[in-house]
Amino acid sequence: MEAMGCVSEDELLGYVGRRLASDVLAQTESHLRECDLCRQLLAEIVRQPSAEISVLEKRRVGRYEVIGPIGAGGMGVVYAARDPKLDRKVALKVLRPEASPDAMGVDLRGRTLREAQAMAQLSHPNVLAVHDVGTSGEHVFLAMELVEGGTLADWLREKPRGWRDVLQMFLPAARGLAAAHAAGILHRDFKPENVLIGSDGRPRVTDFGLAGILAATRSNRTASTNAMAGSPAYMAPEQMRGDPLDARADMFSYCVALHEGLYGERPFAGDTLAELQRAIEVGELRRPRKGSGVPARLRRVLSHGLQAAPAERFQSMQELIAALERSQRPTRKAAFGMTIVAMAAAATAGVALSQRSASRVDDQIHSLLGQMEAEEDPGRLAVLEQKLDQLVDEARRKAGEARKRGGTDGEVTARGDQLDQDIRRLLRKFGAETYAVPPIFKERLSHHVDRLLRDPDLHAIYARKAKYWPLISKELTARGLPEEMGYVAWAESLFNPVAKSPIGSLGLWQFQPQPARAHGLRVDSDVDERADVAKSTGAAAQYLAELLADFGSDSFMLALASYNSGENKMRRALQVLAREPGGFGREKRDFWYLYRRKLLPEETREYVPKVLAAAVVGGNPKRYGLGMER
Repeated sequence: MEAMGCVSEDELLGYVGRRLASDVLAQTESHLRECDLCRQLLAEIVRQPSAEISVLEKRRVGRYEVIGPIGAGGMGVVYAARDPKLDRKVALKVLRPEASPDAMGVDLRGRTLREAQAMAQLSHPNVLAVHDVGTSGEHVFLAMELVEGGTLADWLREKPRGWRDVLQMFLPAARGLAAAHAAGILHRDFKPENVLIGSDGRPRVTDFGLAGILAATRSNRTASTNAMAGSPAYMAPEQMRGDPLDARADMFSYCVALHEGLYGERPFAGDTLAELQRAIEVGELRRPRKGSGVPARLRRVLSHGLQAAPAERFQSMQELIAALERSQRPTRKAAFGMTIVAMAAAATAGVALSQRSASRVDDQIHSLLGQMEAEEDPGRLAVLEQKLDQLVDEARRKAGEARKRGGTDGEVTARGDQLDQDIRRLLRKFGAETYAVPPIFKERLSHHVDRLLRDPDLHAIYARKAKYWPLISKELTARGLPEEMGYVAWAESLFNPVAKSPIGSLGLWQFQPQPARAHGLRVDSDVDERADVAKSTGAAAQYLAELLADFGSDSFMLALASYNSGENKMRRALQVLAREPGGFGREKRDFWYLYRRKLLPEETREYVPKVLAAAVVGGNPKRYGLGMER
């Protein structure tokens, strides 16, 4: 049985042919009583006459000598065969003979001939090679590369697999799909059963029998190219509706299969086609099982590829592949950590550089780090590293000179300043002690602290905070997050559980409907769990944990900013930064650099210092006269 509980096509064929072991037979019958999707597939298989008997009787199809059956699927039977002309073994797929069109009015034989001929022109290491296609009597056949091995579904069932192993097996299959798309060919039925893994460990996508020519799909919506064909459990919603398809439909199916491989279950629940379609349309992704070990950044890539609207997915398999490859890389700590540690050591010696000098040093460091990230030549990289060392030495020297002058000329700021201490305390909480604090950090934090202290409702806000803080702290710390992230609720709603914004955000954490559903909250005409403090706090904590895992503790401010702006705007800002001459690579992330470059919306730019200012004030009630300990 498959991980989600659905019956594979091979098992359904075994059920029809009475070839299942008694225990598997009992499980299959039990499942068929409950699952409408599998009953539909079974009905299709039963309606199709078997090709097996007549082929085995003749022992020959075209010029190919049949050795024996090696597998079967909904469209036909696969045989091991010998090609006497080239003296080699091949896999011979023989279409089930059916002279009349299928239930959707599709000429199955004609479609297979047309599309198999297109596949025969494609050569890619991750696409099963089609050597020949033709007819023999009532049969349409495809002579294909014979692969000794099993399917990707078999590989997944063999034993538990780590997420990296699963991704490494799926990525080549994605490249095979991308190659087919580049040739104008759709698959329309991508699933683990349609990926063969040879003894060499190389996956090959097969069974493009349900594929369609992209050009035909775009131009002429005819029955022969738009029939709803494929496996419903993996099918894109536009395919369920019978709409024109493009490569993004295969992408959706691929992401369903990859989700199943990573988490042991498909992303959307539903025992009937209607239930499944509803879950997809409203974006009700299953919550990941505890202990899966799959990084949040990888889950977010999948979520992007599983959007109901094709326009909201990646726009090509190549884009998806690039995102999957990036998701494998561990989130980096602050680039060139030893250099930043040295800078922090200079700052903690008792003084800090003036705002003007520090800003200049900060800009120079950013420029050098960006160049070093983009540099691949070892010799050039060594030169840049030497320049960075010189810059650090200069910073240390200036700090020492300022210390000797004693700060009387305004060139220094006392390290014992309370706000400096608050900043360092926050950085320690987020595991970012080595973060090089730019002058603007302190200036904006000070500004927002002053605004909070002038708020006439400050005491009422703090009283609400005290009421909900035990729950907030519990949910955050349970996910390994610093409780200071809970001050997002101050910035979002002033700790008001029924706050509602003009754009439809609701509750303590101001969830929009779609992100709320994506994180397990029910939002419909009957119930809106965004107003449920306990449930919404758990969802917000999970979302913050995913953001922090994606961006890394050294860039926790980007995680906070993304909570406000949404991940897409943050990604776009980072992409702009990466394209700049001397800019950062995609893995280098710094909120304050984005702030100075004005690459984020104004609201988001001020959101992070606003949250951190709330953490400073809320975390020190006595200092600010709030009158109670939390």
